[in-house]
Amino acid sequence: MQGQNKMVINSFNSTDDQKNVYIKRRKQAKRKQLKIRDWQSSSWDVNLERIAKEYAPKCVWVHNSGRGRTGENLYATTEKLNVEEGVRAWAREANYYTYESMTCEKGKMCGHYTQVIWATTDKVGCADQFCETVKGLPYKKLSFLVCNYLPPGNILYHKPYNKGTPCSECPDGFTCHRNLCSEYPFVQHLVLFEYCCVPYVLRIILKMF
Repeated sequence: MQGQNKMVINSFNSTDDQKNVYIKRRKQAKRKQLKIRDWQSSSWDVNLERIAKEYAPKCVWVHNSGRGRTGENLYATTEKLNVEEGVRAWAREANYYTYESMTCEKGKMCGHYTQVIWATTDKVGCADQFCETVKGLPYKKLSFLVCNYLPPGNILYHKPYNKGTPCSECPDGFTCHRNLCSEYPFVQHLVLFEYCCVPYVLRIILKMF
């Protein structure tokens, strides 16, 4: 289960600072960890945030069946929510994932990691909820984090990214900026930091090409 770790930091409440805390970590993961041909820059999406806000108060440890064609990660902790640590928990699943064979170590989870690192996912929105109980978990008084992604990752028989010369597989209309495929001359870029092997989102800053 993601969420048995104890952690303390500010609660995620969709303020700009907290959005930035989530988004920063995603970009560095791709940029520094490896050379990726199709890695796209990402931005916060209010529609995905709305989906997460509507689902988080349900306090259930299963994926939202009404989310449509969006990816989703869930995280729970018995302590005050630390968004950064939540993303790190997803990142640690990289230790169990084998890129070449697209397999996960038996008895482990890797889908949270592969969604966060998915190269063509370029939008994210999250929300959190304090839950007295979360259906499906044996703990009480939990902070519950829901993040949604577009385009969704974890496509069967597909690797989360393609190794190679950065930006060599950018979609039509995209330009290359700092080894990332970017769609607009002004974009909200993720400024990342490195955690172990994989860097993850910390904050969105407006960057000018």
